[in-house]
Amino acid sequence: MVYIYTAIAQGKTMALTDKFLKSKKATSEGKAYKDYPDGGGLLARVFQTGAITFYYRFRWHGKQAIAKVGTYPETTLKEARDIHITMRQGKDKGVDPRNRLVSHKGITIKDGFDRWFEGHVKKNRKNPVVTERHFKRHIIPKFGTLIIDEMTIPEWENVVTVKGSPVLSGLLLRECKAMCGYLVRKQLITTELMRYIKTNDVGSMPNKRDRVYTKTELKQLLDWCQDQTNPVEYRLSMLMIMMFGCRVMEIALADRKEFDLEEWVWTVPKEHSKAKIQIKRPIPPIMRPMIDELYTIYGKTNIFMPTTRSRNRHAPSNLSGKLNNLRDKIGIKNMICHSFRHTLATHYADLGAEYHIAEKSLGHILGGVGSIYNRSFYVAQQAEAMERYLDWIQGE
Repeated sequence: MVYIYTAIAQGKTMALTDKFLKSKKATSEGKAYKDYPDGGGLLARVFQTGAITFYYRFRWHGKQAIAKVGTYPETTLKEARDIHITMRQGKDKGVDPRNRLVSHKGITIKDGFDRWFEGHVKKNRKNPVVTERHFKRHIIPKFGTLIIDEMTIPEWENVVTVKGSPVLSGLLLRECKAMCGYLVRKQLITTELMRYIKTNDVGSMPNKRDRVYTKTELKQLLDWCQDQTNPVEYRLSMLMIMMFGCRVMEIALADRKEFDLEEWVWTVPKEHSKAKIQIKRPIPPIMRPMIDELYTIYGKTNIFMPTTRSRNRHAPSNLSGKLNNLRDKIGIKNMICHSFRHTLATHYADLGAEYHIAEKSLGHILGGVGSIYNRSFYVAQQAEAMERYLDWIQGE
């Protein structure tokens, strides 16, 4: 296919050339800029300063629009024409040229991640730093320069596969699918190959966390929490997780003002709960000396559970990792903090506690009419169930 590029200069039709562009040191007639068309909507805009930028002028949904192609001489005339052709071809397929990366090479994995992270992840995910860490550790250093629209299915499988970590590989696949879905919706890429890759092709799904700890295992944890040779921040965190069934995130984000040390009630604000609801939990007597000890050690601070060295707030994922890694010291094989939520709900039911009492402690939203009319936190009933639970754990 032959393309003819023309420009109008001094009333005459002529082809744009490098010589012509280099001769345009500044605009004439005192204007801010002057456009020199090159056919098909491509033009060279010469500014009063002498700077030259290529643009593509087109109609989009019946309205005039313009998209930047590149700056001369960083973008050569030939490159500008190649990009212009790509933009026109994309426009014919329904892709807005203004949403395409200003490069004839197309958008890379790193570029795509940056756009997805800023445009979606940071705004919609509670822990965007986890997503960022996965990409910067496992994908971007080795594969960040790959052009997404040029990639094949085997290349994508290689990108997301982490040897010896099938669950992580499955996670990376889901994250890359989410990224590509966003980029397609924003018309930044056109490929949809990721949709054809299945989790089993590269790894596996995480195991369902439905484990319920036994009375013996809970007694092991309780004994560990009461051993004062262990760090109080970990002893208290694990005791809270066992007795409340709370999420690690709620501890990591907690401020001291959430803890009423006169009424002995912990009030989790809705912005710190996954369900976006306020949670109230009674603080049992066994936990109170540990809170006093924690406050004494860390002195004046607004943070409930500071980091040991910097005295800053824990990232929820970091605190979760540290607590899960205590499994060998505590003596509970394959211990995961989240499973204490299943454990509390199950044993509460076995001990005769009402269903909604466990739900309130776990921070769940009550279903049905109760979610609309019943605003009680059942603090007294929670305290009774907690005392019964502790007696059962300590009993022979």
